[in-house]
Amino acid sequence: MRTKEQIERLDRINREWRTIEATNPELIDSILDAGIKQELPIYIYEKQFVIVIYDNDNAEDAYMYSISNKHIIPLSYINSIDIDDICETYDDSYSCYAGIEEITHGQCINVENEQRLTEQFIRLSYYHADITNRQLIIETGHHHEWTSARTLLLEECIDTINNTYASISEESEDEKEYIEKLQNLIDERNKLIANYNHIRDLYYHEECEEDVPTYNEYIEQSKYNINAPDNFCNLFLIPQ
Repeated sequence: MRTKEQIERLDRINREWRTIEATNPELIDSILDAGIKQELPIYIYEKQFVIVIYDNDNAEDAYMYSISNKHIIPLSYINSIDIDDICETYDDSYSCYAGIEEITHGQCINVENEQRLTEQFIRLSYYHADITNRQLIIETGHHHEWTSARTLLLEECIDTINNTYASISEESEDEKEYIEKLQNLIDERNKLIANYNHIRDLYYHEECEEDVPTYNEYIEQSKYNINAPDNFCNLFLIPQ
């Protein structure tokens, strides 16, 4: 049974401590023994409660994953480290600690230079939102460190419409050849739709659903960069 003083202290350390106590009460005892009084950012990694720390010689054997001078270690090692070495995930460091959540490691957009990427420990929800943003929302240019799937698909739409229009504009020798060109237009349209669905399946996460363009929006945007008239582009749209 926790004392009132312990409960008040634990609430200051991490208001979700009861979630940990429900399955690992010994971890709460370790936190109390560590003498921590300030907020403690606790996360979940590989189904374990963990913390993120800077280099610490006493905890080297506990490193679960490392990026540069930052490391994930089990919360059970809380008594083996200097409290001042505890840090937050990359995203939390620019906002504030938002509670216990699963974290991962991977690339994300550099907060201080949005044309570059950085390798960091981040919340899984932040990673999902970031990858949707950098692949499906951002149109990258020469100064970006990566080329987004959105940029590649837009280029494919433009090239496909231009090439199809050039082909169908050429005089056909007979009706059969003309029908083949029409069938090719249908096939190319279906390829674009399939590719759109493919990249959406790869990168779409509901954490960042706003501003993700629809297939038809790709075609509408293509109209500004093609040699074909707008009404020809409309043949590539999905009827609403």
